[in-house]
Amino acid sequence: MGTNSEMYKQRCLGNTFSTLAGLVFDWTIVKDSEAGGFSDSHNALRILPFLESTYIPPSYISEMEKAAKQGDTVLVSGMRTGSSKLKARLQEAVYKNVHPAEVTLLILENILLNPAHDVYVMVGTSLHYKVQKIRQGKITELSMPSDQYELQLQNDIRGPEGDPGRPVAVLAQDTSTVTAMQLGQSNLVLGHRSIRMQGASRLPNSTIYVVEPGYLGECGHPGSSWVLLG
Repeated sequence: MGTNSEMYKQRCLGNTFSTLAGLVFDWTIVKDSEAGGFSDSHNALRILPFLESTYIPPSYISEMEKAAKQGDTVLVSGMRTGSSKLKARLQEAVYKNVHPAEVTLLILENILLNPAHDVYVMVGTSLHYKVQKIRQGKITELSMPSDQYELQLQNDIRGPEGDPGRPVAVLAQDTSTVTAMQLGQSNLVLGHRSIRMQGASRLPNSTIYVVEPGYLGECGHPGSSWVLLG
């Protein structure tokens, strides 16, 4: 992601710079003291030279990079899930009284829930869920329970004759298995264990509908043919 210094265009006296092109900045990644659960959160992010990417920056940024300098625009890359702070400071001594600007960035993984769709099951049915992530086009399965993620059943809605003392479904955390207990519906949500990350992302979820069976079907294999050979 590209990050620029719009926050520096306005000075504390209300004056506004027309451009920041050519000004030298110091960009640093600092530890986010509020990132609970991520002791090495500052390692979640790195500053990436534009020359090492497919992004095309303004021409003056390219020239500054060739001189080993940083301008008002930088490129950052997420290395792992977590939270980091990016700090920018004007390098020239004349701006020493201008406070640095900081922005907190949350780095999230591309997470999938499998099955990813809503499901309809009967009472007594058990369903095993998998948590998967996509990285560089490759899907890998996460081991659950995880120190970063947890599955939760929420918002039980029981059927008209449901027992209020029993849940619609129960979740076995050690196997990521949901078992339907009575008619109704419940939401299975994948959440972050870190409170800081919980409200910042939209992780996958699925609705489990526990219903009466509607019909009974038969299917012949192989070939799904109704003509069976003896």
